[in-house]
Amino acid sequence: MKAFGAKDQGMQEYLADHERFADLINGTVFAGKQIIEAQYLKEVQRKKRVSVADTADLVNLQKKNSSSQNGTKRIYLERERDFLRLYDKPGCRFLIACEVESSADYEMPVRCLTYDGVEYTNQLKARKQKDDSEKTHERQPLIPVFHLVVYLGEKRWISKQHLQEMMKIPEEVKKFSGQLPEYDIGLVDIHEQNPDLFHTEWKEIFKIMNHSRKKEELRKYIEDHKEEIQKLSVETRWFLGILLEQYTIVDERVMEVCASSVPNI
Repeated sequence: MKAFGAKDQGMQEYLADHERFADLINGTVFAGKQIIEAQYLKEVQRKKRVSVADTADLVNLQKKNSSSQNGTKRIYLERERDFLRLYDKPGCRFLIACEVESSADYEMPVRCLTYDGVEYTNQLKARKQKDDSEKTHERQPLIPVFHLVVYLGEKRWISKQHLQEMMKIPEEVKKFSGQLPEYDIGLVDIHEQNPDLFHTEWKEIFKIMNHSRKKEELRKYIEDHKEEIQKLSVETRWFLGILLEQYTIVDERVMEVCASSVPNI
């Protein structure tokens, strides 16, 4: 499991609120359409465990234990998401998975693929057990997983975003690459979002973050919008301070009140 930095931890705390989480997902995954209602969000187990034959070549999965079943040695693998929530509205049920990254990770397409592979394998196992216990031959469908990678890094993401970008496909078979699996990590760069797609204070966050990669432009924007920024909630101003790594430029009073709550920044 990765170690969390200040930005990652700040995002964890900020998205603990279901209204903020719903608005972020609606504005990114669903292009601003108000699909998710916060009251239908549920916390679910982020750590999932499955067993596979030890000959499987799965990247970045952690070996936790091993045993022998019917002469075949098996290993137990775990994956833990940064965020995994169930949207459980009657007639509309799906999972939302989110990874928070402060630096570009070349392996992210494979990481996301294995996260979802473990999730769907876990679902299949649970459904088989339920179907066997109820003695029914009708298998229940899988719950779909929408996933995204929220990128907080100051530099633009320069690593791979698609599984096929990581492959060296021979020229002889390139025209058949559509037969190969593809996987998009659903990258969300926090510096490059359209504020008009959001309805909570994410709107103001993204207005500011759109200027954050040009320091002088950022300073001018904050100076010109000081009164509006000071009207934001304490949690949002503190979160902005963490993202910008400039606490006083956001609000000195917020820094004084909250600085002690985040060590070693």
